[in-house]
Amino acid sequence: MIRRYKNRIKTLKDNNGQYVNDDDSLKLMVVYFYKVLFTKVTDTIQSFPFQGVFLMLDQCHRDHLLYSMSDKEIKKALFDMKPFKALGSNRFQPCFYKS
Repeated sequence: MIRRYKNRIKTLKDNNGQYVNDDDSLKLMVVYFYKVLFTKVTDTIQSFPFQGVFLMLDQCHRDHLLYSMSDKEIKKALFDMKPFKALGSNRFQPCFYKS
């Protein structure tokens, strides 16, 4: 609980340099940021408000992210994991899926 509280984003700086700290505005800023970040239209990349903050992927790397993995590759990755090492996003350890 303490870590969750400490890691909470309480304030962001908008495009005008003003600090925003109310929850609704923070949510809108985050949604806008990721919409612009992952938009395919090249015109919006030029007007990207966070230009230079994040590196943009080239076409080769974007194509690689769209690669669909086979069931064999997924099974190999799963069975290469230690059974009790870390919780997944759904709170299950790899041993759950292995069994």
